Amino acid sequence: MNNDNFLYQINVTRACNLRCNHCYIHNDIKDSSGQIEINQLISLADQISEHLQNSNRSHAEIHIIGGEPTTLGLAYFAEAIPEFRAKLKASNIHFEIILVSNLLSEDSLNIAQFFDKVCTSYEPETRFNKAKLLERWEIHVGDLLNNELSLGVTSAMTLPVINYGANQLLDYLYQLGLKQIHLGFFIPEGDGLVNIDTVFPQFSQTSNFLIEAAQWYFEKRDNDPDLWLNPIESLLYSIHHEIPANDIVCPVHSGSIDIHWDGNT
Repeated sequence: MNNDNFLYQINVTRACNLRCNHCYIHNDIKDSSGQIEINQLISLADQISEHLQNSNRSHAEIHIIGGEPTTLGLAYFAEAIPEFRAKLKASNIHFEIILVSNLLSEDSLNIAQFFDKVCTSYEPETRFNKAKLLERWEIHVGDLLNNELSLGVTSAMTLPVINYGANQLLDYLYQLGLKQIHLGFFIPEGDGLVNIDTVFPQFSQTSNFLIEAAQWYFEKRDNDPDLWLNPIESLLYSIHHEIPANDIVCPVHSGSIDIHWDGNT
């Protein structure tokens, strides 16, 4: 948790190679999406630098997100990200560039190497509708970790996730080697709103799930300094330092800008 962060989410495309039942983006938007051209993406570096320097924040956390960004291909990122990074460095701001991906592309490892960190997602039932997709995801998770790339995972607390159980979910992620874990509140928008009857848990169910997750975390955190589970860790930080926590529900809080592929924010 860092209150000096400003989050810039760049949706390079809304197109996606998955159709998750809980997705906050509607399928129609995915199907009709264009993409940010390489020159447009590179030019955003100057705008981000100027905006950050005019704000009261000292660190730019830049998410390259979608849809699924890797659908744009390895060549896109091999050309765009080095120039994007060079422009940010030239402006002397402190920044981190993060890829948010489902890691299904065969080029996942090669694309990931252009980034400071990668964030992926996992939910039982609603994300991977075929066993071979889950197997491919697990292989690519292992590839990134074996190459010592920084990798985190988010699980949206959908009804199937709640029914799966916090202990079982966290044990599975931990056994894969994932130690930066975020439990996100389910957002009833897009396809998640269409399928709300099967994916939206009651608030009491989410609360009980988080209590179970906290107990799991307390049993492990002192023996594994690399383990980090949010929103539990943010809540602990907030209590310890006696400051409000602004990322309990979602990391997209007031210090953020969402940049769409068509240039709108």
